[in-house]
Amino acid sequence: MRKYLLMAGREYILLAALLFTCAIAARSQNPDKFLKILPTLKGKERIDCMIELVIHYSRQNGYNGNDSLSYYLPLIYDEASKLGYKHAIAFSLLGLHPFPDSIRLQDVKKAIVIAEELNDYEVLGLAYDDLQYVLWEINNQIRTPEQIKLMERSVYYFQKAGDTLGEAMATHRLCFIGNVEGFEYCKKSIQLSRQIRSSADWEEFGRFLYFRSLDVMSGYYADAGDYTTALTYMKQANQEAQAYSNGSWGLEDGISSLFNKMGQYDSSIYYLQMRAKREKGVDPYMNTLLGKTYLLQKDYEGAQQLFEKAIDSIRRMKLRYPPTEALLGLAKCVEIKKEYKSALLNAKKAFDISQTNEEDSKYTMDICELLARLYHQTGNNDSAYRYLQRYTILKDSATNRQYLWKFNLKLYEYKKEAEEAKKEARLGFLDRDNKIKEEKLKQEAQLKKFLIIGLLLLILIGVFIFRTLTVKRKSELQKQKLESAKKQAELQQQAAELEMQALRAQMNPHFIFNCLSSINRIILRNETQAASDYLTRFSRLIRMVLINSQRSMIPLEDELQMLRLYLDMERMRFKNSFDYRITFANTIDEGAVLVPPLLLQPFCENAIWHGMMQKEGQGHLQIELSMEENILSCMISDDGIGREKAAELKTKSAEKEKSMGLTITAQRLALLNKNTNVETFYTIEDMLDENENVAGTKVVLKIAYHEMVKEIV
Repeated sequence: MRKYLLMAGREYILLAALLFTCAIAARSQNPDKFLKILPTLKGKERIDCMIELVIHYSRQNGYNGNDSLSYYLPLIYDEASKLGYKHAIAFSLLGLHPFPDSIRLQDVKKAIVIAEELNDYEVLGLAYDDLQYVLWEINNQIRTPEQIKLMERSVYYFQKAGDTLGEAMATHRLCFIGNVEGFEYCKKSIQLSRQIRSSADWEEFGRFLYFRSLDVMSGYYADAGDYTTALTYMKQANQEAQAYSNGSWGLEDGISSLFNKMGQYDSSIYYLQMRAKREKGVDPYMNTLLGKTYLLQKDYEGAQQLFEKAIDSIRRMKLRYPPTEALLGLAKCVEIKKEYKSALLNAKKAFDISQTNEEDSKYTMDICELLARLYHQTGNNDSAYRYLQRYTILKDSATNRQYLWKFNLKLYEYKKEAEEAKKEARLGFLDRDNKIKEEKLKQEAQLKKFLIIGLLLLILIGVFIFRTLTVKRKSELQKQKLESAKKQAELQQQAAELEMQALRAQMNPHFIFNCLSSINRIILRNETQAASDYLTRFSRLIRMVLINSQRSMIPLEDELQMLRLYLDMERMRFKNSFDYRITFANTIDEGAVLVPPLLLQPFCENAIWHGMMQKEGQGHLQIELSMEENILSCMISDDGIGREKAAELKTKSAEKEKSMGLTITAQRLALLNKNTNVETFYTIEDMLDENENVAGTKVVLKIAYHEMVKEIV
């Protein structure tokens, strides 16, 4: 447990800074929003806005040394003091003077007095946590019983405030106090951090607390000698750490150390190699860990090389990481070779570092044992005896600590089991009493039931008679409403049909007018043969139009036949200046699929007149039909000048065509949609080439197939 208490000191500054930024209720607003409205606010609203900015900047950049905090906190304090806004005063005091500790201590105590007066539990939680942190620094980073009590009060107030994040952070700090209390707090920290991890706002921070708590719990079980359970927690912590860091680092070194203690050296090396592979290299710390494993495997030559590399790297790179463990391992390796002077030199260096570096004091016992052997081998028995005595004292102390901790842990588990048994016994007595009471209540309830049943029967008979009369009356009214609605629906259907017929009648004269205009132009040019051919095709087309215009829906086969006649007539009129293709993307039964008559012709006419006739060279018109999931899709594309350029020309004929052909078609589709549940529509868009230039126009028309089934029925 000692190494975890030392670890607490190393991580404590980071955790203290994070608490102020994260223990407040989750807020994820953008600071730009508050910066924008801040100049428009006054009074408490302005102060609350600045508090939100402080929370954001502290969360983003850390608490101490932030220029934004040093700017806003004095403003909050001054403006809140003028208004007597005590909540804001207490809040600002927690960060008004980060240094020195003596002034900061006074500010925190003032904040506590104000917050207790207001019962401001959130500020109290922050303040007591800040107070214990200041005392920790004043006491040279040594944890005292008073500080632990302050941490527990911080947890209490965060609980009362309903601030799960603050409670989790403060509880996590208590994981490091050791003994059964720390073990219990560690369990609580795991539970709370797992809960925070599921929050979208604090998922990342919750994951950080979660894997750190699992890591500490692994240390508790390792100190008790339960390496199997410790390994389970450490592997889970490693998985969470990798998720937290997006796979950039993990806790494979902790897993490796546990495998070493369990004598599973191959597994230890495997996890160290995993870490080296991920980090794409081996650092001095990794070499030291690998050297320890090789030493345990009695590969003294390999271990010596790794220890020497680690020591050389630390010195050459001028790292803060002390080479104590590597020096100790190197001394053990050369001792095996009976190079006692070299071993003694490295062991003494390791001992000196362990006496000056508190974190490395955990190696003192092993170093003393080694020095005792080496001094004995070199004939210096006085020194050997002195270090042997020191080793014995440290060994007995470590053994007693481990035994005591194991005993306390077992005792704690027995107490928990006893408490659970007592709870179950109490629940058993309560169940027995409840059963007796339930029997009495059942007897009383049976008497009440007979009375209630008799009363209900009378009520039901009355309700039945009343309901029968009411239902009979409602049914008569419903019949009248249905008959009225049926008549109204029939009238609406007739009106819609008449309107559709009127639009079809309007469509046909429009088409005939265009054809006659074309014949007139040919006659004026004295092209008698062309006029004769054109009139022949026109007569066939008019016959089909007159026949099909009497029907609301016609087979797709007839529609395409009319469309081909029309396109052939247009090609003759424009001297074959364009060509066309009608293709099918998949199999379509042209005789079974029904469409409104002359539905495709206005789109083709629009493509010829406004697109291809305005361009130089041969035009191309593509009509592609496909059927997917009972939807008939028709894509009409041309390589004309595009809609924008056609609009710029604004020819007189173009204006008429646009106002008549497409407008009437849109109205026909709108009426068709009124009588169906599936929307029938078309879209028009320009086509672009690889240089983003207009390369033509594309129309996509879609009609639901089951609409046509309804129509034919």
